Amino acid sequence: MQSINELNNARRLSVGVSCSVAERKHAVDADAARMLEENDSNSAAAEAAAAAAGVPELSSLLQELRYITRRVRSDEDKENETNDWKFAAMVIDRLCFWLSSVYLLLLTVVFLSVAGS
Repeated sequence: MQSINELNNARRLSVGVSCSVAERKHAVDADAARMLEENDSNSAAAEAAAAAAGVPELSSLLQELRYITRRVRSDEDKENETNDWKFAAMVIDRLCFWLSSVYLLLLTVVFLSVAGS
């Protein structure tokens, strides 16, 4: 079942109301998660049907596909977290650069004004 926020985000996206990139990404992620949950339940039913039909190869193949899907999902989650940390590091790096630049500029101005008199 969709939450109220997800419904509002989907409604805003479909109407064309401006929203942030993070909101759009969240809406897309929610849709992807919902589709994966549906696929997991469908694949469980397909595996049960394959086992009942006596096709062990199909059951084994479905188990391997599930493993691959979980692994890809896990890798994507790790990559997203890494990207978030890289972005945070870039912001801190830029902040330190500007603070150092302003400090050096002020120090130079003070030094030159004291040395000039």
